[in-house]
Amino acid sequence: MSGGRTKRRSRRRIWASPWLYLGLSVPAIVLTLFHTWGLGYSLSNRGSPDQPWCPATPEGIPLEHGLGYDTSFFPPGIRCSVGATGTEWSDERFTVLPLDFTIMSVAGIIAVISVIVLFRRATTSRLLTDS
Repeated sequence: MSGGRTKRRSRRRIWASPWLYLGLSVPAIVLTLFHTWGLGYSLSNRGSPDQPWCPATPEGIPLEHGLGYDTSFFPPGIRCSVGATGTEWSDERFTVLPLDFTIMSVAGIIAVISVIVLFRRATTSRLLTDS
C-alpha cells in the first residue's frame, strides 16, 4: 500500500514542479516569436495592400502602391506601410496579433513565476544547509 502512496505523491510533485511549467512556457514563447516572424516573412514576399491589417486606400488614388511589412515581436504584430506612387499619399497601420499576444503574455508570466519559485527554493535550501 505504501508503494501506491509514494507513486501518487511523486505524480503530484511533477505537476507542482516549476521546471515543468518553465519547460512548457519557454517553447511556447519561442514558437510564438517564430510564428510572428514567419507571418511577416510571408507577407513581405507575397503580401498585398488588400489585407485586413493594411490601411484602406482612399478613392482616386491609383492602385500602384509602395508596400512594406514590418514585424514587431513585443507586442507581436504586423506594421503595414502603404504609399501611392506619383502622389504624396502614404499611411501605415499597426495590428497586434491577439492570439500571439495572449500566448506570449501568459507563457511569459508563467516563466517569470517559475523562475521566482526556483530561485526561492534554491535560496531557502541554501539557507537551511548553512544553518
